[in-house]
Amino acid sequence: MAVWDEVLVAPSPVVGIWSAFPDPGERSGPTDGAPETGKKKQKPQDVKVDIVAGGGLSWTRVNTLVSIQDYVNLVTDGKQD
Repeated sequence: MAVWDEVLVAPSPVVGIWSAFPDPGERSGPTDGAPETGKKKQKPQDVKVDIVAGGGLSWTRVNTLVSIQDYVNLVTDGKQD
């Protein structure tokens, strides 16, 4: 629900929701030109973005983590024994 609330106030145009992009900081090969030996090639990690807005100029991650106490209060309607 929090993501949708942020979409409503995001700068137009919103061009993506729950998108993933290749990490621009990851390098795909050795930097010195020498071949890698004995290493498995790892897939570069993607950058996960909740909202891409402003024609792609604004990337937003929405923190949807809730503390245990907040969750208990939500489920029990604030009433604890």
